[in-house]
Amino acid sequence: MNPAIGYRFLRLVDRIRRGSELPLGPDQLALPPPAFMELVCGRVDNLVEQFKWAGAVVARMLDDEAMMMRDSAFLDVGCGCGRVARYLLQKPIASYTGFDRHPGMIRWCRDNISRHARNFEFQYHSVKSAYRALDGHDGAQAAGEFIFPYRDESFDAVLLASIFTHMPLEECAHYLKELYRVLRFGGKVLLSVFLTDGEAHSNGVDFHYNASAFLKNTAETGFDFKFREELKGHHWYILFKPGRKQEGDARIPGRSDL
Repeated sequence: MNPAIGYRFLRLVDRIRRGSELPLGPDQLALPPPAFMELVCGRVDNLVEQFKWAGAVVARMLDDEAMMMRDSAFLDVGCGCGRVARYLLQKPIASYTGFDRHPGMIRWCRDNISRHARNFEFQYHSVKSAYRALDGHDGAQAAGEFIFPYRDESFDAVLLASIFTHMPLEECAHYLKELYRVLRFGGKVLLSVFLTDGEAHSNGVDFHYNASAFLKNTAETGFDFKFREELKGHHWYILFKPGRKQEGDARIPGRSDL
């Protein structure tokens, strides 16, 4: 059976069993523990409002970029405690796969999100990160050596919200190659980075890349790209994996940003 058809069938069965209810909206789900929300949002006074606002903003970006298309396969790299996932339950995608290095957050997502949507899967992978300084999780495998456990061309759309912002450029370069590998031709990536026109710098947790160096890495991986917007210091980009080239095909604009 085609996987997309299978997922739609399971969702239909779930709705029938629950009395034809629609998938839950974000405000119908429980909120993660404050400690989890603080890890993904930082220490702010209006923590719940900030958590909801950030998830809704990213979901809107995904809609704007047509990355929530019917029957598509979606990957959320560094999904955390479902800050964005909770806003995607009512989207027509065939499947959602999220992975993170924080075991507690993954358990929470499985218990509070997956049980409402069988096509939402959350996976734990023990990856090392500079974020250890904040969450205390060592991780077993270096991010620069981590191979995404998915077949080539498995996903139509991928999200990385505040992942490269906490990753050295050399690890980012490796992830870009993995993103290109698992993304289908014609697919898109939405991601955020900290960029500077000057020298790259870091405080050990937040990493600001030299803009030219980051865009050069992106282009050399094979992606075309466009700058979307700057929001609270985060530079949001859309990466495109061009379709298989035919002679005379036009290029997607983007590398002129270099």
